[in-house]
Amino acid sequence: MWQDVLRVAKEYLPNKLPQLQDEYERDMMDRSTRGAETLIQQAKEWESSGEHLRAIECYVKVNQQQTNDQNVMYKCWMKACQLAVKFLPPEKAVQVIQHVAPC
Repeated sequence: MWQDVLRVAKEYLPNKLPQLQDEYERDMMDRSTRGAETLIQQAKEWESSGEHLRAIECYVKVNQQQTNDQNVMYKCWMKACQLAVKFLPPEKAVQVIQHVAPC
């Protein structure tokens, strides 16, 4: 349902889209225990709707509070970096990379 709401808002009410996106995120977090699976699912939904920055933000949020599986964290952070390099301006992509892989 949310994906339809966001799709319609993007097309017909673009000025309301950020507000609806925030509401969607709050709803998703309220329904979950903020686990890694929820964040990953939410990131995939953002990615499929073309909201790459929001997808990146979800992937970056996956950490040891959500999962102890280092492999899951690594995959999420790599996905965040890949999306950042592909869809964000270079200076923003560097910020994402530095956040997940500080020197």
